Amino acid sequence: MPTTPSGDPGNTSRRRAQGTPVNVTVEITTITGEQAELLHERQSLAIKEIITWLTTRNQK
Repeated sequence: MPTTPSGDPGNTSRRRAQGTPVNVTVEITTITGEQAELLHERQSLAIKEIITWLTTRNQK
């Protein structure tokens, strides 16, 4: 069974009923300066943690 990075079983069911419309709203916010640098660092760390988790989860 797939798990999340925390080790808990994730919800692997992503299906929706046939014919059910999907409404999506996207909001884009551009940030610059120090805020952008901090966000870049946080995202890079999160990606690194996920890649590490993916590469080690099946090596048990």
